[in-house]
Amino acid sequence: LGVMLKSISNSVRVFGSNVPVVYVVSAKFALVDFPQQIAFMMYLNGWFDARGVKCQLCLFHPEHCDSQHPFHLTNLVLLVLILLSAAANQVFVRPAKMKRNEDDEIAVILARIAGLSVAILPFSTSLVMADS
Repeated sequence: LGVMLKSISNSVRVFGSNVPVVYVVSAKFALVDFPQQIAFMMYLNGWFDARGVKCQLCLFHPEHCDSQHPFHLTNLVLLVLILLSAAANQVFVRPAKMKRNEDDEIAVILARIAGLSVAILPFSTSLVMADS
């Protein structure tokens, strides 16, 4: 697996530059995907929580309070797009073309599943924390 990852970082370049695509995808995750998921979940928690802004607004203006679920259509579409953006990193990073056996193929699939799990970690962690 280490040989495959090393060959990934050396094999694909961004638009002919000297920057490997792995570095660009990692920067996208660290600077865009991770903070975006955190900000979205903080918005949901800050608005729809029992002590959130929506509940406080309902105390003074009950006509604004309908039974709106946090994952209504607009928020759900936004959530799906954010998670697809984070999962798109798996499309951009691919193992180098080399002769592999079945065990290597399984290792590649497991590495992709692990990469996807890390990519949506802020979302899944905040869901667990919101329940407790």
